[in-house]
Amino acid sequence: QHSVAEVYLKNKDLFKIYGVYCANNEEALELCEKLTDNKKSKFYALHERVRSLPQARGLSLVDYLIMPVQRLCKYPLLFRELLKNTPETHPEFEQIQLVHQEMHQVAAFVNEHNRKVTNIRKVASIQQSLSGLGKTRLATQHRRFVREGVLALHDPSSIRMVFLFNDLLVITKGVLLKKNKYQVKHVFFLDEFVQLYDREDSEVFKYSFELIDANGTTPAVYTLMAASLGE
Repeated sequence: QHSVAEVYLKNKDLFKIYGVYCANNEEALELCEKLTDNKKSKFYALHERVRSLPQARGLSLVDYLIMPVQRLCKYPLLFRELLKNTPETHPEFEQIQLVHQEMHQVAAFVNEHNRKVTNIRKVASIQQSLSGLGKTRLATQHRRFVREGVLALHDPSSIRMVFLFNDLLVITKGVLLKKNKYQVKHVFFLDEFVQLYDREDSEVFKYSFELIDANGTTPAVYTLMAASLGE
């Protein structure tokens, strides 16, 4: 006979699969909801037929898809309470304490994996929305998306859509093309040759900063303005 802690420790490496599952869970839920919205589809008919079975307990596929994510959140709480109510003199106390610590590590691993996958998808999505990147490839292993927003270039009326990454700044035209893509105007690699400086506010240039690109023979200066301090 095995204790709860022993069973967990024996299978702890399998819990890392939660990282993959949780990272894809949101897309799976959206797809399932989309498929079940069409009440005339074969998928909806099959879904409702299975849902009516006693074994399904009246729960939908979406309900079952979310269960593993909810369970992952409950495991640390379970072992926290188990640890709290187990005397230190109990022979299983150290095992429960170890599992309690490792459950937090699993949760941290899943969150980090989810963050990485979300970032990869975001970068890939931005790359697909841009036209005119040339040989520049956004989706690389080290690149992290930081922020996107609207800025004005040189003049408040010159609106640009800007995408900021940990090592790259992409400035596009502020309007979408016919194919729902932004036309790339400038790509700046944020290295020692590109410097950013705050500007003092004036009536014309509010919430602005300067980007100096020293990659060419003559440094190029770009003035960028945001709509607010928050931007």
